[in-house]
Amino acid sequence: MPTTKTKIPDNHRIENWLQLALGILLIALLTYGLGPLGLRLPGMAAISEFIKIHDIEVTAIYYTEIEEFSQAEADLRNHLTYGPLGLQKELNPPRLR
Repeated sequence: MPTTKTKIPDNHRIENWLQLALGILLIALLTYGLGPLGLRLPGMAAISEFIKIHDIEVTAIYYTEIEEFSQAEADLRNHLTYGPLGLQKELNPPRLR
C-alpha cells in the first residue's frame, strides 16, 4: 500500500520552528538566568564555596565514607539547625542525636 505524505503548510512550519526556538530559549533562561540566583538563597553560597574549596565532584555518587561528604553533611545539618530562624521554621530539620 503506498503511503502519502501530508504537506505541512508553510505558516505551521514557521510556528513549529518558533516554538522550538522558544523552548530552547526558556531552557537557557532557566539554566543560566534563574539557576545562579539559587546561590543567593540562605546557606547555598556557603555550601557552594565549601564544594569548590574541597574540590568535590558533586555529580559523583554520594559516599558517606569520604571525609569531605561527612564534613559537608555535618556543616549542612548545623547550618539548618542553628542557621537563620526563618529557615529553621520552614524546614524544621531533625535534631542530631
